Amino acid sequence: MNIFGRHTFFVFIFLLSMAVGMAQPRHYDGIDVSHYQGVIDWKQVKQDSLIQFVYIKATEGKTFRDPRYKRNIREARKQGLKVGSYHFFHMSSSAREQFNNYKKMVKKSEQDLIPMIDVELACSKKRGCFLDNYNAGNEKHREAMVKRLRELADLMEEYYGCRPIIYCALPSYGSIIKGNFDDYPLYVGNYRDKKVKIKNCYIWQYSSNGCVRGISSENNNPKVCDIAAFYNGCRLADITIGTAKTPNEKKAAKLRRSSAKPKVPRKSEGTKSKHSS
Repeated sequence: MNIFGRHTFFVFIFLLSMAVGMAQPRHYDGIDVSHYQGVIDWKQVKQDSLIQFVYIKATEGKTFRDPRYKRNIREARKQGLKVGSYHFFHMSSSAREQFNNYKKMVKKSEQDLIPMIDVELACSKKRGCFLDNYNAGNEKHREAMVKRLRELADLMEEYYGCRPIIYCALPSYGSIIKGNFDDYPLYVGNYRDKKVKIKNCYIWQYSSNGCVRGISSENNNPKVCDIAAFYNGCRLADITIGTAKTPNEKKAAKLRRSSAKPKVPRKSEGTKSKHSS
């Protein structure tokens, strides 16, 4: 290898390592996948000891059903992975229609994790933030979005026996989630360097460019997926059916634990320590 070739090689390796480092921090706790990830080798995914949870796309709107869902949920569970299912929310159909679509696909017996509702707005500087034909900047439209999302969340909670977690990126959070769903666990997508200060955020999705073993294209090249980490001290039990708690329930439990701790009596100012001279 000549000097120029050697120099180019090392520059390439340096840039590659920088790109990988920026795309994926060292720690993550879970992933979410859909048919976009193709045929997943769940046996290889299981070998990644960092992965504690997997959310799998099941449905969207009132009619769409992910063509890979049944295989994904079956094979992931076969490997012993903790799984949950998510629905991509729309305003073009009613809450009841969307719930019926989700209910037909997502069996209670196949779920380890609380249901998830994916709420994503399309935003631009010129048009603002929209969900289908509803403008989040329009008060009536925004109220309609909140109402329908709450109706869907209520239907899921009633049927599955637990409050769903809501996925949202920052535009969705600021437009319709904040102030309206403060007692719901959130799964927040934020790909910036710094984490966001959202008290009811349970999971932080920090990258859409994660590389996980077992998720690859047909020619065996890595295929990216969304990766996320627990946030605000949350853990697997907080999103597991049977042990999950709402933000208010978690806050109350924390207060009970702190009040139950024995109080250490404070020494009076006149009392000398045995180590005092």
